[in-house]
Order: sequence, then C-alpha cells, then structure tokens
Amino acid sequence: MSSRVYLDHLGTTPLAPSVWAEMQPWLTDFFGNPSGLHQEALLAREAVAKARSRVASFVNALSAEEILFVGSGTEALNLGFTGAALAAQSRGKHLVVGATEHPAIFGAADALCAQGFSCTRVPVDSLGFIDPAAVLAAITEHTTVVAVHLANHDTGTVQPIAEIANGLRNHPASLVVDATAAAGWISVDVQKLGAAVMMLSPHRFHGPPGVGILYRRRGTRLMPLFFGGQQEFGLRPGTENVAAIVGAGAAAELATQRLTNSRDHWMKELQELWLAIEEAVSPVVLHGPLPGPNRLPRLLNFSLPKVEGEGLALALDLKGFAVASGAACISKSMRMPPVLAAMGVDLALGKSNLIISLGADSTSAQLASFVKALTTVVERFRAF
Repeated sequence: MSSRVYLDHLGTTPLAPSVWAEMQPWLTDFFGNPSGLHQEALLAREAVAKARSRVASFVNALSAEEILFVGSGTEALNLGFTGAALAAQSRGKHLVVGATEHPAIFGAADALCAQGFSCTRVPVDSLGFIDPAAVLAAITEHTTVVAVHLANHDTGTVQPIAEIANGLRNHPASLVVDATAAAGWISVDVQKLGAAVMMLSPHRFHGPPGVGILYRRRGTRLMPLFFGGQQEFGLRPGTENVAAIVGAGAAAELATQRLTNSRDHWMKELQELWLAIEEAVSPVVLHGPLPGPNRLPRLLNFSLPKVEGEGLALALDLKGFAVASGAACISKSMRMPPVLAAMGVDLALGKSNLIISLGADSTSAQLASFVKALTTVVERFRAF
C-alpha cells in the first residue's frame, strides 16, 4: 500500500504517529472510568481534562468547560443543532439553515419540522457562497437557531461566518457553525467567528474516528438527546472513550502547530495543481471559488464533461490513487451531489465530479504523478 497516493483527506486522514503515541497507553495500560473514585479513575479524568484544555486552546474558547466530547462529528452536529433548537423552543420554533449544509443538519431539521418547527433554507450562488444579507432577511422574531457551515464539505467554499454573526448581535438566535470540514485546515477561532455552537471532527485532522467535538459558548443552552448519565456536563451520557478523547486533544494541538505556517504553502500548491489539471484535461469545470482565501487550501472539486465521475474514481483507484466522487459525506451514493444541485450545476456535469483533498504529507511529486494518471485515464474515457 505504500506506493499508493491517498488524496481523500477530507473523507478521513491517517492517524498521526504522535497522536497514536498518546492514545496507545489508554488502549493497553490505563483503563479507568473517569466517573470513578479511585486512582485509575483520577488518571482517566485528568487525561480527559487535558484533552478538553487542548481543544479549548485550539478553538480559542474562553474556558475548557465550553468543550464537549461526543461520539462523532455527525453526533456533534445533531446535538449542537437539535439541542439548541429544543432548548429554545419556548421562544420560537423557526430555524434558518444554508442550502448546502451537511446531511446531518438537514436530517435534524426535518425531524424537528415533524415536531412542529419550521425551517427556511437560504440559497447559495453558483460558487456556493451564502449571502449574509439573505440569511439575516430570513430571520423572524420566532427564529432561535441559524446554522451555516464554515467551509463546505464538498466544494471547500468558505462562508462569511463572522459577517453573519455580526448581523445577529442584537438577535437572540444561536449561530450554529459546522466546522467539521474546516477544522485543521483553516482557523476555527470561535471569538473571531462569533459562533455560539461549533462542531469539529478530529478524524479529519489526523485524529481518531469515533470522537466528535462540540464547542458551546458559556450561557448557550442545549437540550440533551440521550439520557442516563451526567458525563459531559449532562449533555452526552455514557462512559467516555478516553483513548479517542486523548487522541482528539493531541490532534488539536498538532493542528495548531501545523496551521501556523502551512496555509499559504497549501494555497499555492492547490493553485499550481489546478492550473496543471486545467492544462492537462481541459475542458474541466471547477466547482466553488478558485484556489485562494475563500476556499479550503487543500480541496478541489471539479467535473470533466462527458466523463462519468464514479468510473473515473474507480479507474484512478486501479492506478493507485485514492480520490472521491459524488458527495464527500455520502460517497457510496452516486446520485447528483446535493451541494452541486443547490449551486445550480446541471445533472450531467454534477455526476461527473471528482473530489481530491491533499494531506499534510502530500508531495509535489505525488501531485504531478496524479495529474499524469488523470490525463491518461481521461484520454481513454474520452476516446469512447
């Protein structure tokens, strides 16, 4: 497998060796339940507290107590969105969401609507951007939750969250920000973003799967979705997955170190890669903005007219390149990606898309070999 080139880092990332080194003792040597009274429990409790502090530093939270650990990014999205809506339902039952949100947000919104809530979906433009003015115009006196992602999981489009937050300063609605695709790739400073609730997914920044992170600004109320214990401040009952939580904290600290100097480098790499792809396989259509400050610095989503995306991804896989096609979070379904549909992309073009996401260890040589393989495969497909 060492000869393969992995270009699906938004799908998941390899566990960093330094993260594994911190997790490993909690899978072999230490096993205490953090809720206990003995020394083993105390060690586990201290490990969870250290991870909480590391994540709080990563997102610039004012207190470690604003950080909760759950079972996945998807669970964090459900708890953050649904929990905020249920906690505020005495004030109103109107929700506002962007038209290109994560499937978990749409699923949660649909479930709430079945319970008497209403939901307004705010459209995006052809590049996937949401207009802050349109978000604010959708708000009514009954709106309690506004949900907009920081960066899109399919296209990498970065949304103007701080501008939306600024417009909400005099409204009691909670701004819920999905940063599951953004954390580890761009800054997720909650003070600058103005989020009341924010969710992160450590497996996307070289942490383990099986753990999600939820930031909840002090004073923001959430209703728990599960019951039966007081873990995670009563919002996520059940014995903590200490090893995964330790890994999440270690990954957050590693991401902080890597982000300091890497964004400009990867932005330049992405720009050069896109130019090479354009030159090699034109005609090709990029979904979302050009590589730059308004796009995740390691993600490209593009379509090759009259070349079927699933077949292209499988052909590249046979050549040793792991890429994605369809929708990033539901890649087993090769229907029209909902995000591209919301952007107004036509059906045939949408179904021919390819998603490539670079990793911290991707090299220029690997990217050059990918462009060469892509050229060969596309030429073969277009010959039919």
